[in-house]
Amino acid sequence: MSSLGIFSPPTHYKGKFIDFSYNERSQITEKEWETLNKALQDNTFQGLSGDQLAAVKDLVAQRQLAGNFESRADKKAFQQQGEKRMDALKSITAVAKAKAITLPKDVTHAIHHAVKQVHKKSKTVSTLTDCMIWFFAFGLIGLGMQITKKAIFQAGGWPLVIGVISGITKATLSFFVVLWLVKDVVLK
Repeated sequence: MSSLGIFSPPTHYKGKFIDFSYNERSQITEKEWETLNKALQDNTFQGLSGDQLAAVKDLVAQRQLAGNFESRADKKAFQQQGEKRMDALKSITAVAKAKAITLPKDVTHAIHHAVKQVHKKSKTVSTLTDCMIWFFAFGLIGLGMQITKKAIFQAGGWPLVIGVISGITKATLSFFVVLWLVKDVVLK
């Protein structure tokens, strides 16, 4: 029920986050940087608002979508500045897609890629999700077996052992994963 958003927002369990930190993983490629820099020099960005143009200039200057380098110690201000720039860049791609302004395809692709670079997927959550799926599937196999007296006598008690092991493993891992994912949101 909670994954439907009844008890909490459904986005809590997606395992995705936005990372505006300075690292190579968030940078645009050299070719994209050259494309954006050339477009700025050629004055290709006609019809953009001040915030949108400032976001593009900052993207070219920093080679990635982030807050002000000087204010990186203040995480809240840094995050807000990064989100503001991300919104401006998203609006540029939306306006270009709606054909309200004309931008070359490689320019819109570079801007879209810069926005995409800050959206990260947690490797740990992905790995745990995969493990949970396997344990869940294994648990369903154990639950699907008829654990009757006759089956226990015939198989020597193995259906009972497999069912208990998979059930305990699944319950324990589910408990820890939910605690790990939700504790930052719920236990603030």
